[in-house]
Amino acid sequence: MKPYPVVVALSGASGALLAERTIERLLELERPIELIATPAARIVWRQEIQRHWPDDVKAWQALGPSSSIPLAIRRRRSPVARIRSPGW
Repeated sequence: MKPYPVVVALSGASGALLAERTIERLLELERPIELIATPAARIVWRQEIQRHWPDDVKAWQALGPSSSIPLAIRRRRSPVARIRSPGW
C-alpha cells in the first residue's frame, strides 16, 4: 500500500528551521511530500535560513529518484512543490 503524502504548509510565521528539518526527515523516511509555501513564507525562509526557497526545493527534489519532478505552481501566488519518494 502506498503511503499518503505528508502535507507541509508554510504560512510565513517564524519556524523555517523546524520546517526545514521536518522536510529533511520526511525525505530520509522516503515519504511523499506535498509542499505549500505562501509568499510570506518564502520571505521568512530567506530571512531565517538565508537561502532562496526555490533553490532548496530543487535540492530536495534532487535527493530522490524522482528528481525530474518540476516545481508546480498552481496559482501565481500559491507555489506548490511535489517531492515524491520511491513507490508513490
